[in-house]
Amino acid sequence: MQGYTLPPELKLPIAESPGIGVVLLPESLDWNLIRSLSGKLGEELRSIVPLAFFNKQLYLGSFSALGETDLRRLREKLPCELRALTLASSEVRRWWQIGRERLPEYFQAAGGGGLEPLAAAEPSVAITIGTDGTPEGKRISAQLQRLLNEALKSRASDIHLESQEDGLRVRFRIDGLLREMGTFPVAESKALISRVKVLAELDIANHRSPQDGRVTQEINGQLVDLRVSTLPCLHGEKAVLRLLPKNNTFTLLEELGFDAADLATYRHWLGRAQGLILITGPTGSGKTSTLYTSLRGILKPECNIVTIEDPIEYQLAGINQVQVHPKAGLTFASGLRSILRQDPDIIMVGEIRDLETAQTVFQAAMTGHLVLCTLHTNDAPSAVSRLLDMQVEPYLIAGALVGVVAQRLVRRVCRHCGEPYCPDSVDLQRLKLDAHPEYANVPLEWKRAHGCQHCFGSGYFGREGIFEVMEVDNHLQGLIHARASNAEITTYLRARNIRSLPEAGIAKVMEGSTTIEELLRVVSV
Repeated sequence: MQGYTLPPELKLPIAESPGIGVVLLPESLDWNLIRSLSGKLGEELRSIVPLAFFNKQLYLGSFSALGETDLRRLREKLPCELRALTLASSEVRRWWQIGRERLPEYFQAAGGGGLEPLAAAEPSVAITIGTDGTPEGKRISAQLQRLLNEALKSRASDIHLESQEDGLRVRFRIDGLLREMGTFPVAESKALISRVKVLAELDIANHRSPQDGRVTQEINGQLVDLRVSTLPCLHGEKAVLRLLPKNNTFTLLEELGFDAADLATYRHWLGRAQGLILITGPTGSGKTSTLYTSLRGILKPECNIVTIEDPIEYQLAGINQVQVHPKAGLTFASGLRSILRQDPDIIMVGEIRDLETAQTVFQAAMTGHLVLCTLHTNDAPSAVSRLLDMQVEPYLIAGALVGVVAQRLVRRVCRHCGEPYCPDSVDLQRLKLDAHPEYANVPLEWKRAHGCQHCFGSGYFGREGIFEVMEVDNHLQGLIHARASNAEITTYLRARNIRSLPEAGIAKVMEGSTTIEELLRVVSV
């Protein structure tokens, strides 16, 4: 729990999930202490909870990790030793609800009046999203601006605004997981959703139908594409904003997480003049990032690279990108046929969804073009089965398919708070390494996730891929011609010492990049 043990007198239950924080109970709070601090903390009470005073130490809780600057400012107001704990954000909200009932005069003095962790926008925030000119409109715009600023600062990929019975719940998706950030009051829910819809040029009068939009905004001094989706729900509309920074330069291939041998193989594929490369995995496994990084790595002035996507996630300079538009008759299949008349060298297809698209992809791959595509399968061998199930002929698959990369994303252990340790027999058993005696006497240095202010208490910072790289050789071509099963292809790959996704993940655990818990969350070992 943030690196130290609470004294038994501080009877605060702890949430079981790592990185979630303390869960409060009304009887856990020292209400006399809270009353005595009335007026001393001021604005800080919007997000800081006085928990208890014990052994000359004041325990404070916050829904985000307090930095040294925050603690220094607090020490100026409270001349005593401070200990900071990270609370579940839902508990800060509940703290305000309980507090208004127990000490209404105190909470009014602290700013009260419906405040929640995210409810009060800073008056000095620079508003770039536009307003309707009224004081109320400016206030709502300032709140939304603050929300966007905080999301970008927190490395969030998505903002979820969810209309609930008690207000508008705000969650950020950070490193692939949703994290609750706070709640806006009920009275402001509709206004905030309407402001988002105005921003994305959606119909604010339509509350019964899902809507989608896209807009470019300046946030924290940088241009960001916002993809907005709204959905009517029980207590009002839900909005999801995906943040796509325009200055995302994408990492080098070396930084995606490939090991040296797999990276060399993949680079060799990208150097081919023709053929099909498939990137597979479920939604959110990083397929698009791998494709964009690959295209950036092979972009040359003498190459004509054309993509067809749905949607276009990022705009890449020097690459011709086509957005699918079914209502206008522009599908993956029809768009790909048109691209073949545009003298392309390299083609990227966002997804193979049907037989028509698959047949056109294989035609392009066998007629002098390098084609990169994504496919939704669990592992590399399953890609062959999926294509066969789509009625693609085995001779086309065997003749055009260069290789398949299956991938997942795992969170990296935070370099500031990750704690090295030597695994015991239980750890080895969880990863099914107990049957390998060679690991018993090897001084492996694995890591545990703890949590600190740099990683918002999660213990993880950033993500990287784990990969299964399946190259199609002569023997595998024969298996494809024979319509071999997944099991037969997998047996052949293991005989060639090609690592599966779980094995690639275990390697990440053993080198200290991620943890056992994170790996088991992503794949089954």
